Amino acid sequence: MFSAKEIEQAIGQPFHQEKWFYINYEGTHEDRQIIIKVYRKRRELAFNEIATVTQIKHANVAKLLGCCFEMEQPILIYEKVPFMLSNRLHQANPSSSLISWEHRLRIAIEIAYAITYLHIGTSRPIVHRNIKCSNILLDEHNKPKLADFSLSITIPLGETHVKTLVAGTSGYIDPECFSTATVSEKSDVYSYGVVLLELLYGKKQRELHEGVLGVPSWDFDVTEIREKEKGLKLILGKWSFNEC
Repeated sequence: MFSAKEIEQAIGQPFHQEKWFYINYEGTHEDRQIIIKVYRKRRELAFNEIATVTQIKHANVAKLLGCCFEMEQPILIYEKVPFMLSNRLHQANPSSSLISWEHRLRIAIEIAYAITYLHIGTSRPIVHRNIKCSNILLDEHNKPKLADFSLSITIPLGETHVKTLVAGTSGYIDPECFSTATVSEKSDVYSYGVVLLELLYGKKQRELHEGVLGVPSWDFDVTEIREKEKGLKLILGKWSFNEC
């Protein structure tokens, strides 16, 4: 547990609740870089995140270091993972992306490991419900960590899905959830597929054309796809789009 005084010292300024509009603050505690996450209104999301993350121990999930309940709103303290995948992937000039093809492949694989762990490696399946590039953090070596479990939901034992309110980010939410308000592990798989498209094509999700259900479609340029294929072949050897 962290005290209010420790939070103030970590961010280097007095704590004024009316100023805590943003979700994340950077700080230092005991010579360690941390992220201080505060919930402005919906306390239940904070407690949901705490309940979920404390069940998880995985190298590709951002680590919760502690909490503070001395303020009006609950505060979560995480290890600092300095970069967001969205920022490093989507440069003004896509060809100048800071992420190589080798690292993109590793990011895709390791996030898949994390999602698989959530679905089958815990006592009950956990559905993240908000997988997107801005919720995938990268360290200095581009090692990915999945973050933000505020919308996560647990599937009861013996059940295959949960009926609930639609939540998440438009364009990443699977069509079945939109139309039926049904959440299952497949919801995360769909969102992960959109992330894979972004990793491959180097464009932001919001540049997709969305239909009435938020279903993304992409007008792929064949020439650009072939250029991506050249990069992928450096990693995957004889792999070809024609073989898919």
